[in-house]
Amino acid sequence: MGPTARAALLTAVLFFVPFLTAHAQSNDERPAVTRTLAFENATVISAPGTQQSGVTVVVRNGVIRAVDTEAEIPYDARVIDADSMYIYAGFIDGLSQAGIEMPDADDSNESTDAPSLARSGVQPERHAPAFFDPAASRVEQLRAQGFTTAHVVPDGRMLPGQGALMALHGPDSDAATIQDGISQFAQFRGARGSWPDVVAPSTTMGVIAMMRQVMREADRRQQLEEAYANNPQGQPRPPRDAAHTALMPAVSGEQPVLFAASSAVDIRRALALQQELDFPLMLANLKAGFETVEALQSASVPLFLSLDLPERTELPSDTTDAERPAPDPVFQVGPGLELDRERTNLRLRLRDEQERYIAQATTLHEAGLDFGLTTHDVSPGDIHDRLRMLRDSGVPEETLLAALTTVPAQAFGVDRRLGQVAPGFIGNLVVTDAPLFDEDTSIRHVVVDGHLYTQDSASEGEVTGDAEAVVGAWTMTLETPQGEVDIDVTFSGDASGLSGTVVGPDGSEEQIESISFDGETLSFVVPGSQMGDARVSGTVEGNRFDGSLSAGGMSLDITGQRTPPER
Repeated sequence: MGPTARAALLTAVLFFVPFLTAHAQSNDERPAVTRTLAFENATVISAPGTQQSGVTVVVRNGVIRAVDTEAEIPYDARVIDADSMYIYAGFIDGLSQAGIEMPDADDSNESTDAPSLARSGVQPERHAPAFFDPAASRVEQLRAQGFTTAHVVPDGRMLPGQGALMALHGPDSDAATIQDGISQFAQFRGARGSWPDVVAPSTTMGVIAMMRQVMREADRRQQLEEAYANNPQGQPRPPRDAAHTALMPAVSGEQPVLFAASSAVDIRRALALQQELDFPLMLANLKAGFETVEALQSASVPLFLSLDLPERTELPSDTTDAERPAPDPVFQVGPGLELDRERTNLRLRLRDEQERYIAQATTLHEAGLDFGLTTHDVSPGDIHDRLRMLRDSGVPEETLLAALTTVPAQAFGVDRRLGQVAPGFIGNLVVTDAPLFDEDTSIRHVVVDGHLYTQDSASEGEVTGDAEAVVGAWTMTLETPQGEVDIDVTFSGDASGLSGTVVGPDGSEEQIESISFDGETLSFVVPGSQMGDARVSGTVEGNRFDGSLSAGGMSLDITGQRTPPER
């Protein structure tokens, strides 16, 4: 089947949903299908340090409605047996550019003698949601690791724009926006350009000077606007442009400036600017905070540590961490150099330095500092290994869970909506098959705004249950706001593996991929093209199937009825 037919099939199956099409809304459109989930008999960690077993969690219309051992399950709920499962609040990423797609810069006709603020890297008027795609692969990858919310910022130079708190789900950027303008993003990154077409500021010193200039000018213009508003008669209108206007909430203390400061020197630079210009400050993507502990204690600002940790250098084969000697402080040079000895010495030095970076979170925790975490510069597949590295370096598991949930929620001022599993909070959940930080723990479900995403048990498909319970023809019904859509699905095979086809309403056929069945949960993928893959997962009971279909950043309920093969 060619890509055109494949796209047509996926369109037929998935995109009868009106909010995924470009037509205008009308008053007679049907409302969205109510989504009600009930996780029954789970162990719930409602907040760091608070755990209870045998709990039912009910999520209705995107909001947690009940967290109780005797919670009443609504009649229309999809019930998920969560016995032996653990439920946590959805994770919050403190700094991310997941889903951000920036337009190409076009400044070819602009003089470098007097460049605009934009070409100098000063673009604080830009807002992250304008560049956010909730269907981007990085968004999907982070969500698969348990992240349901991210503080997303635009890409750029010294002042790229304003950050927003985004749900990692949704048909479009507007629907995914939880709170826009939550920060003014800043970094010590000079303007684009190289010799001879150098654009100021091209150095860190230049960036600091430009930061002083634009912030003070924004403050001056704000004072002029206030004076003009009080007495406009006989006064010229104050000068006004988008960039300086966008900085006014920061200079007036209403909006924090979030600096990306991975090195110790950048941390000190950001703290010095904050002291000088008196704006609210957040520090993110920290990698060397262990070198600035006293300064961070004095500043008392929100911190977000990077999960981009160094890989440990291998020790000599006859040495372990517990017994490794301290490196020789004297470097050998000259004729008496013993290469093997000095090579070992350098490896020990490197290992010690790596341990300092890995132990950053432990150092700050022991100093009494709270922190969140960022996935910036980290491969999503490495995130949970990095979390366990922090745990093994001495950070308590309760502190790590707080860094993923309650601490960022408090820092961003959304702690009454996010960060806990509690009635009235947004329906963001992470459901695991074992305690979160255990070595072999797997994430089974992720819920974002009440939309269920079920993880595949194996990316290539694995059959560990009785394949005969699945083999045969299924009529599956997809629930959409426009009504029900029927599709025909056929499975064949045995314990060695399953194959299948799906036929959409237009009669076109597609092969199914990655079919997994463990005796209870059936999952499979309908491959797409530009629109992405459709992932289906749910439970099989007798000849009934009850599950969800996710694609394009959204989720729909799907049920099925099987006609077993004749024997």
